[in-house]
Amino acid sequence: MKRKNNLIELHRIILTLVVCLHHASSLATGRLPLRRGYLAVEYFFMLSGYLLHRSFVKESEHSTLRYLGKRIRRLYPEYLLAAVVSILIYGVLGRDFDLTRAVQELLMVQNTGIFHMGGYNYPCWYIAVMMVAGVLIYGMLTVSERVYVKVIAPLVILGGYTYLTGLPDGIEEWGYVGPVSQPLLRGFCGMSAGVLISCFVRRKMQISRKPLLAMKASAGALIVLGLFTEVSSEMLTIAAFGLLLLAAVLDEEGQRRLAGSRLIPVMSGYCYSMYLNHAVVITVMGGLKGKMPFPALCAVFLAVLAGYSVGTRKVVWLVGNKGRFLGA
Repeated sequence: MKRKNNLIELHRIILTLVVCLHHASSLATGRLPLRRGYLAVEYFFMLSGYLLHRSFVKESEHSTLRYLGKRIRRLYPEYLLAAVVSILIYGVLGRDFDLTRAVQELLMVQNTGIFHMGGYNYPCWYIAVMMVAGVLIYGMLTVSERVYVKVIAPLVILGGYTYLTGLPDGIEEWGYVGPVSQPLLRGFCGMSAGVLISCFVRRKMQISRKPLLAMKASAGALIVLGLFTEVSSEMLTIAAFGLLLLAAVLDEEGQRRLAGSRLIPVMSGYCYSMYLNHAVVITVMGGLKGKMPFPALCAVFLAVLAGYSVGTRKVVWLVGNKGRFLGA
């Protein structure tokens, strides 16, 4: 098995924490340094598209249903536990139960335009959009990879991001454009960008060390400006995430330096669990709102989130391996 790119895994760790802390800012009072943490999700869409296409080109036979089945087997067990807990807390205990919302949460289609908008575990709109957009993109690649890469993807990226970033609330708008939900369009744009990055890398194009360092430095600077200030635009920040992913794929020296790390793979292994669970932890910690400085609140939040995520992942593992304990 090919070793994972620990540069990308490091990005996943950092940006997962950015998204979690962005939502945890609801526990604080006053103006916070992390202004637009929601933009970090764009990197995950791009990474998903990149990995989708990289897997696609390695397959001898293509099946959209098989692709969907593989994704569900990998993502759904932990997702299901998080969905059930969220429905119980927000829907049942919070006395806000709605059957349609619960069903779309369990079916992993919230905020995709199927049924209606919304869901109980609100950060998981990303998971649902990634699944639906991924199936659509995989199907288009199966029909004609050439047409999708050379025509559809560039048009979707240019037109989609121009439209979304021009909305009153930018890409955080939660409505529709015709029959398509804006979150689904956002995911489709990001994953399409990831597909094009994969195509670029497959051409064996190389970038020398100095231009690569310049790419990483400029991407990092734009991302910091985009996340922590209002100086940079959403479009520039999105483009910077694309540069960051491309640099991580091309930077062989950086990959070698991090290849021996044992901590990065362990931490990145819990990114998905922490993303699924952080909304529930924020709700449980609601009583601490405004009662301690935000840095201390962040430390407590991350500690609780890490512990809870380890526990939920263990529960899923035990359930998935119950036959072993029953002697099967």
